Amino acid sequence: MFCFSTDFCQLEPKSLSQDWEIPDDISFFFKPFSNSKKVSFAAGEQNYLLDLDSNKRIKLPGRIDPVPVPSEDLITVPITRGGVSKITFFDIRDTSQDINFENSVVLESEQEGVYQSIGSLKDQANTIRVLTDSGDTGVSYRDYKLEYSGSEIKVNDKSKKDVVLCKNREIKLPMLSKDGSMISGRDMSQNPATTKVFKIKND
Repeated sequence: MFCFSTDFCQLEPKSLSQDWEIPDDISFFFKPFSNSKKVSFAAGEQNYLLDLDSNKRIKLPGRIDPVPVPSEDLITVPITRGGVSKITFFDIRDTSQDINFENSVVLESEQEGVYQSIGSLKDQANTIRVLTDSGDTGVSYRDYKLEYSGSEIKVNDKSKKDVVLCKNREIKLPMLSKDGSMISGRDMSQNPATTKVFKIKND
């Protein structure tokens, strides 16, 4: 028996919490940062970055899926040109102004797709794995090396090609684990569809 209550998602009265009012109708990918009081999100036709300490909001490029890398000094956004969305990296350390191509772009990669998720590879220092859903191609990933030199950050596309996963399945809403070793997703190849977890083989 299932009982629905209007206060089902309410916090317990003694829970420690704080409310922030965001002056937008949030549409996609509300993403809290792990190590700082920032969130990235899409509202209307624009991506934003909000600092919860100062309540300052700045614009990010694109209109969907702004996702920070685990180090939180870069953010990834699918930028669509000619009908194809490709993952682009932006430097977000300076939040005194809007982030754009003129002042903040680090890498315009050739990795296609949207709905990206990112993990840090444990056995490779400063290496991240970016998983995307690229429509006709399906679920795939690329590995990138973050290179730091003084105040400069570079993103090195190590493989320069996408590794396609689960070629014999139709996976929806794929999500990468924090260490980049597994993915979860809705397997639509079966009836009824089920949520599954897959381990990535690196060979």
